[in-house]
Amino acid sequence: MERGTDLSKKSVVVIGAGNMGSALLMGMKGLPLARLSFVEADSGKAAAFAAKSGLSAIPTLRQALLEHDIVVLAVKPQAFPALMASSATDFRAGTLILSIMAGLRTETIRSAIPVPVSIVRAMPNTPALVGQGMIALSATEDEAFYLAEQLFRCVGQILRINETLMDSVTAVSGSGPAYFFAFIEHFITAAREQGFDEEAAGRLVIQTVKGALILLEKSGETPESLRCQVTSPGGTTEAALKRMDVLGFRRLLSEGVAAATARARELGQ
Repeated sequence: MERGTDLSKKSVVVIGAGNMGSALLMGMKGLPLARLSFVEADSGKAAAFAAKSGLSAIPTLRQALLEHDIVVLAVKPQAFPALMASSATDFRAGTLILSIMAGLRTETIRSAIPVPVSIVRAMPNTPALVGQGMIALSATEDEAFYLAEQLFRCVGQILRINETLMDSVTAVSGSGPAYFFAFIEHFITAAREQGFDEEAAGRLVIQTVKGALILLEKSGETPESLRCQVTSPGGTTEAALKRMDVLGFRRLLSEGVAAATARARELGQ
């Protein structure tokens, strides 16, 4: 596999059509692949997604592993032992495995498969559902990375990292959208406490957050610089930020991310 790998000669199957698996499948539909299929244990979900996407549901995992060049493991890490117990011997030598299972190390996956395979670990996040994901990739082989990059960039931006940082990236960008959703949820509640109805509070908060992120992206300035521009000495913004600091806003965020990293490590044990 080289940087200019011809995708039209590659067949891809995604194991698991949950939120992330289905997002990847919908994004990959636009790629010039030889074949794109999926496996989903829930027959009702499989039929519904096949009808929605126009993609083929492969009836058995064995068939999927034997017939495809690239296998995307989009199942929960807790499901990996059972999956390997039933299907490890069905992998073909030379298969490229793309794993989005949080916490599971490359060597853990490799040691469970009795034939030589290439493995790339990936950590996407839910904005991939709208093509705005942040996908971290860890690969020991450049050729495998280049192919994974071509496949995943259809749903967002790519960052190559060392595998030692994969648990940390899981905590930052993998879980990160939920931190923002929780912040927005509580921000809306705070707005309602100041007298706004739910619709007005939602509009005020969501557009404020959206506008702030676009400003940050397009201005080329740092978050600190933009914060200081809004924070006039003795003003309302300063009053709010000082109170948040007293209550431990920075510490809460830091410890929350650290807890997510620790949990990712636990999942890999």
